[in-house]
Amino acid sequence: MKQVYDKIRQKWVAATPEEIVRQRWTHRMVQELQYPPELLVIERELKMLPHLEKHPHPLPTRRVDILSFGKNRQGVFPLLLVECKSEPLTQEALDQAVAYNTFVQAFYVAIVNQTEVRLRYNLSCERCEIQHLPSFADLMEAVRE
Repeated sequence: MKQVYDKIRQKWVAATPEEIVRQRWTHRMVQELQYPPELLVIERELKMLPHLEKHPHPLPTRRVDILSFGKNRQGVFPLLLVECKSEPLTQEALDQAVAYNTFVQAFYVAIVNQTEVRLRYNLSCERCEIQHLPSFADLMEAVRE
């Protein structure tokens, strides 16, 4: 099987359709939208996330596709959870990602494929969506407000 190099994880991974989407968006987030690579986590189990390592309850054995942390004076916090899909985006997929965020507790949740983005900016409001991925600076500014 073909492989692609993941610069964040610093290893070669199988070039599955979903992985191609993940690599495209990771590259775009770092290069175009200025997400700091050191604040990105790729394909990591929930129990391995820094803020969930000591979670008092059992966590699902799911992995996050892309998680961007933010950083302020209080420390590091989950900012944006991105789920990558190789198929067309659906409301069901976005709702599932929002439900999954119950554990992650990111401020924002997005689903992406090769050409589309659906980002929920108010997690309790189904119609509070935008169709693009904001820059890291824009999301950090919105969190401060």
